[in-house]
Amino acid sequence: MKRTTILDIINNGSEYLTKHNVESARLNVELLLSKTLNLQRLQLYLKHDMPLGETELEHMRQLLRKRASGEPLQYLLNKEQFLSIEVVLNNSVLIPRPETELLAKKAEELIRQRSYKRILDIGTGSGCIAIYLAKCFPEAEIVAIEKSPEAIATAKQNSELNKAGNITFYQSDILKVAPKQRYDLIVSNPPYVSLEEYNQLERELYHEPKEALTDDADGLSFYRRFAGIFPSALSRGGAFLLELPANREAELKEIFGAFRIEFIKDFNGHARILLGASN
Repeated sequence: MKRTTILDIINNGSEYLTKHNVESARLNVELLLSKTLNLQRLQLYLKHDMPLGETELEHMRQLLRKRASGEPLQYLLNKEQFLSIEVVLNNSVLIPRPETELLAKKAEELIRQRSYKRILDIGTGSGCIAIYLAKCFPEAEIVAIEKSPEAIATAKQNSELNKAGNITFYQSDILKVAPKQRYDLIVSNPPYVSLEEYNQLERELYHEPKEALTDDADGLSFYRRFAGIFPSALSRGGAFLLELPANREAELKEIFGAFRIEFIKDFNGHARILLGASN
């Protein structure tokens, strides 16, 4: 009886995922198989005729079924690279996007330029922004808040894995509780998908936590809240950096009319980061 080899899985799995409209199907199979067998992708081809055990085969079948149903690859791999750090992921936290990496890099630039020491990350999720900044600035004091207890647990795990000891995590709902201290820099990637847009998203996004994607309204609830609380939450000379929905500049200019603001464009030329400060 012929045993199923690594190459069989790669070929059959790629065909299976392609039929289920998964982009980069072969790469997906390679990465899932690398995780299952604890091998590098190159090693898969060096050992292409190695047969899989029944436990490994069943594990791969489960992963392929989940991927075919639209579950994101990052959740199945349980990890993602975010700039110079790696974070554990699960469906209690958002998968970091390039826009969020841009937000973190802009925060890093600002901290270097202005020697900021106290930083607040609102809605930390996996902790990727707070942890990246903590690794860049070990002398900084970073506070990260998050409403979801499951997300806080994931962020703490990621903080420990990355040995970022200068972060304090708090479970808190920013829509109900305002910061009690002042910060030099406030960063946030809040839920900014409108409910109307949420109902038309790609299928993979429905595997991510809804409350981290949408405010169940027009997508601007958190920005209105920020405009109300930032004057008392920012230190003298402090600033804020926010990730934004695309094509909402006019509304955001009105919301933050009491602040000095500047829009920063993403790689596609869309205004996706808001840099602001009190007048």
